[in-house]
Amino acid sequence: MKKSKSPGMKIYSLTLLIGILFTHLAVFSQHERKQFEKGINKAISRSYDACVKISEFDTLRQANIGSQFSGVSVTAEGHILTVAHAAFPGRIYKLYFPDGKTVLATGLGRIGSFDAAVLKIKDKGRWPYAPLGWSGKLNSGDPCIGISYPVMLDQPLPTVRFGYISKPVSDKGFIESSCKMEQGDSGGPLFDFLGRVIGLRSYIYAPEKNNFDVPVDTYRKYWTKLNLPVDYTDLKRLTEDVIAVDTGAGLVHVKSISGEVITKNLKAVTTGIWINSLIKGKMQRVLSTPFLLDVGKLGKANRYTYLLSKNSMVGDHVKLELSSGQNDLVKILNRDEENDLVLMQVERRLKNGIQLNEKPDTVGTGSEDLGKFLISVLPGHEYRMSVLGSRYFSLSRFFSVGFFGAGAIFSDGKIMLRNVAKGSPAEKAGLKQYDQLTGVNRVGIYVPQDYGAELSKHFPEERISIQGVRDSVRFDLPVFLGFLPNWNSHPDSQFDGGRSRRLDGFKQVLVHDAIIKPEECGGPVYDADGNFYGINIARFSRTGTLIMPSALIYNLINSMKDYSTKHNRVLKTRELGK
Repeated sequence: MKKSKSPGMKIYSLTLLIGILFTHLAVFSQHERKQFEKGINKAISRSYDACVKISEFDTLRQANIGSQFSGVSVTAEGHILTVAHAAFPGRIYKLYFPDGKTVLATGLGRIGSFDAAVLKIKDKGRWPYAPLGWSGKLNSGDPCIGISYPVMLDQPLPTVRFGYISKPVSDKGFIESSCKMEQGDSGGPLFDFLGRVIGLRSYIYAPEKNNFDVPVDTYRKYWTKLNLPVDYTDLKRLTEDVIAVDTGAGLVHVKSISGEVITKNLKAVTTGIWINSLIKGKMQRVLSTPFLLDVGKLGKANRYTYLLSKNSMVGDHVKLELSSGQNDLVKILNRDEENDLVLMQVERRLKNGIQLNEKPDTVGTGSEDLGKFLISVLPGHEYRMSVLGSRYFSLSRFFSVGFFGAGAIFSDGKIMLRNVAKGSPAEKAGLKQYDQLTGVNRVGIYVPQDYGAELSKHFPEERISIQGVRDSVRFDLPVFLGFLPNWNSHPDSQFDGGRSRRLDGFKQVLVHDAIIKPEECGGPVYDADGNFYGINIARFSRTGTLIMPSALIYNLINSMKDYSTKHNRVLKTRELGK
């Protein structure tokens, strides 16, 4: 590739113009906060369509192989930047663009020592692309945006995260930032405030603030070499290109916006309230969100306060934990296991509570709202700031399925246990290898799909029954399902507080990059204008916490409340783990 055709050179005039527009934002008002949010969204809009999900592709089997990772298109001709620990010269990769298009690409150059690699789309065409920035111009405190595809979330669209540059150059020569990443994000782009690629996601340490990216200047320096299908294990073979100087890039140093400005409109909002309950004889503390409602034709105030929280973390003998020292008993009205919600009632009207109007607050969840500031409000007006990272999506139950611990095969028309994991619920129940299974909860299973489908219906700590045959003798054994073991030793599983135990199986959620511990779920989330966005329903992963949105919350509360009122009784609570 000729140096005059460098992708960085194509954007000089535009970066200079935008650089002047966003020069040195230092003192923020609420107007400037909104402009800051718009700036983030413009950056996302500019480059979102160029962010790709990647899997190695077996052309003979016509199937993906290996783990997925991320990348970004940086030329209209289809040059894809990614990282060397995921891509190799000569191999074929399948790329997934956000608009749904898929295309094959070939691995080109790879420099393992710098964790840099390039792919090239095989088909001719004009592809979406993001402009290249200059990592050598970064300052500590500059805002940055990550857009990539985490494996654990497994969604067709990428998620957005926001952070600030901690060190433009770390001890190992990488960019360090607070913009979080996890497995699957490898090779995804890190953008500056103008939507230009400044780094490629590389590796992390366990603390969530330690995230490291390959500087984009590495790709500029070795652009010619990286466009050849060579694995450069001998650095002596590398020669540098001349990096085009970006005189406009130095003008773009947007200072970090203060938390006081972002939370200015939240001083009077409802905060989360701690509640305590007993689960298996142990005290469990979790947040809840209070709701107030007016009833009757005259709008007479209801003397009760309703509380909503995360069902799987609320047991028996529930009490409020208020700063005043009062510990009111809380009555459980209804448990919605499917949505992991529990509706409760306090027999007095608390001072603060979200008004349960007929219509919820109107909140944006389209692409134009990606990057919007969100605030999770804890007791004592402690704030956890984040940005909206997705549109609405559904999340099938996978990690929250009850753990059985025995694989099965289909042999001679029978479902046979192939192996029984040591210490698993299946082994504890007395099941053995080569047992034939004929039913789960007396529902017949005849093909492998039946086996998985029936087991996946059940949650951890549920009791199920397994029917089968051993040595021509029929058996019917009770099994207490467990939680899926965490076999992952990757640093993205070692963050403080860890994941929620019930973390998926939701019809409609949003994701944001708030650092929320599992016990801090159940509390309210607002945007920076004070609109109620929903509640934190699960800490899903290192980079993501799930929000159950306000519209769904209002509908669920009304249906749960009306059902309980109609039957004029407190619904019998499920004894967790029994």
